[in-house]
Amino acid sequence: MPRLHSRTGHAIALAAPALALLHAIAPLPAGAQVTLHGQIDAFAGFSRPLGADKGTGVLTPGGMQTNFWALRGTEDLGSGLKAVFALEAFYRADSGAEGRFANDAFFARSAYVGLSSGWGTLQLGRNTTPYWLATIAFNPYAGSFSFSPAVLHSFGPNGTAAAPLRGDSGWSDSLLYTSPSWGGFTARLQYSFEPPAGTPASQRRDADKYGASLSYAGGAFAAALAYQSVAYPNAATTATATGFDRQSAWLLGGSYDLGMVKLFAQYQRLADTVAGADRRRNSGQFGLSIPAGPGAVLASYGHARTSGAEDARRNTWAVGYDYPLSKRTDIYLNSLHDRITGTGAGSGQTWGLGLRHYF
Repeated sequence: MPRLHSRTGHAIALAAPALALLHAIAPLPAGAQVTLHGQIDAFAGFSRPLGADKGTGVLTPGGMQTNFWALRGTEDLGSGLKAVFALEAFYRADSGAEGRFANDAFFARSAYVGLSSGWGTLQLGRNTTPYWLATIAFNPYAGSFSFSPAVLHSFGPNGTAAAPLRGDSGWSDSLLYTSPSWGGFTARLQYSFEPPAGTPASQRRDADKYGASLSYAGGAFAAALAYQSVAYPNAATTATATGFDRQSAWLLGGSYDLGMVKLFAQYQRLADTVAGADRRRNSGQFGLSIPAGPGAVLASYGHARTSGAEDARRNTWAVGYDYPLSKRTDIYLNSLHDRITGTGAGSGQTWGLGLRHYF
């Protein structure tokens, strides 16, 4: 997705509150609704990156969840049919910069339009992947890039045992179908037409991405099975894709709430097809959330093993406490330790005290 000019991006961000004000002054037609919401999160603490001899003090955005703001809307078209849309942007609370990182698409979280009915919802545009939703649903740190072992092992910087999963948490140029709930079961199907950078025109038809998931939620138990396949033709010239053909990824996750403790577990298997250097990766994550006072103690451990062309292991564990100040604001204290063997990456650690607010 092309990146919008920064001035255009800032103009849209400034216009978002104005849209809410205009809605109050000039109400939308009957059956139409637009909402503005999001969250802001930052923590102060210490970080020593993998392999570094020394660490440093940091103030980092998105300790528990990546910061974002979102405009979402629906319109009742009659006969049970609704039009839906979303424009959702990431930002960095420490600097006010747009995106999760430099050159990130402005509406990288979501940008879609679709139709919803009793038969389900079809969305066209940039959509969150079923695989990402399954990853964050079954670990106590959800979508935290700072403290979730499951997220770090799958969605961190690509190309090594440190983070093997190909593809982002959202896919551009995609179709996403979400079924209604049938007895607690929900299915999601996604297909993306977007080829990776450097794909020759002659190979665009083979440079696709597709994914699916089947999830269940009923009472104290929830589970999901997710799959995705991401193609990178060998002629693609990006640094992380040279010689890479396709990756298949499976994820099985579950949780059970016992009242005194909520248990989380995941198992993941990845298979890379690379010219002369195939790789297999197996990983697992176990976690728990224990109510303690008004808040909860969180703990998670993740292990990953890479075999084939690369032989490496990664062990990551995190522990912390999340304390709600209100229904919209919480403070947290977390610590994460990370170690990779077999690649020379070494070890690292992060800890921090943070504040998160929903709006």
